[in-house]
Amino acid sequence: VLSFDYGEIVLCPEKIRQDAKKYGIVFEQELEHIFRHGLLHILGYSHDRMQKFEIQNQKQIKNRA
Repeated sequence: VLSFDYGEIVLCPEKIRQDAKKYGIVFEQELEHIFRHGLLHILGYSHDRMQKFEIQNQKQIKNRA
């Protein structure tokens, strides 16, 4: 994924397909994850901050179940 300050996100479907297979998930799940990753970069999140965001997001999802 590449994301740019002016709001453009570039995705590579073949890489997403490969990663989905690698992680044992379907294409759509990896696409959602990688799109969210690019969007968070555009919003100014660093990798460290994104990791904290993902941890909090997973806690919220678990609490809803």
